[in-house]
Amino acid sequence: MMFWGTVVGSAVVSLVLGLFLGFMPLKNDEMTEQQQKYSQLVGLLAFALLVGLIILHQNEASWVLIAGLVIGFAIGKIPPIRHHFSTRFALFALTPKESRGSRRNQQTPRQEDTRQSTQRRR
Repeated sequence: MMFWGTVVGSAVVSLVLGLFLGFMPLKNDEMTEQQQKYSQLVGLLAFALLVGLIILHQNEASWVLIAGLVIGFAIGKIPPIRHHFSTRFALFALTPKESRGSRRNQQTPRQEDTRQSTQRRR
């Protein structure tokens, strides 16, 4: 009985942790300080659980933990689900694009000069 309790408990906990990590932004520069702290804490907790299960020779439960983290993360990255949680909970909200400093949105003066010169040649 204890074996199945460990496996089921591992599955539930890992799905919750995976969902939490899936709702967070992927890039570190898109995260706030609070999101970075929680993301590191949840990642450390997941790693500690995995190591604990391996030390206790709970091989099936450790594999279920890994699978649950991956499945939870994948579910958390589905755009409609992620949008729902990011609008409902401020912790998962993305920072505005202007404050992120995205390279695609910023052009250096040299790039602008090059585009103008190629347009003049045509």
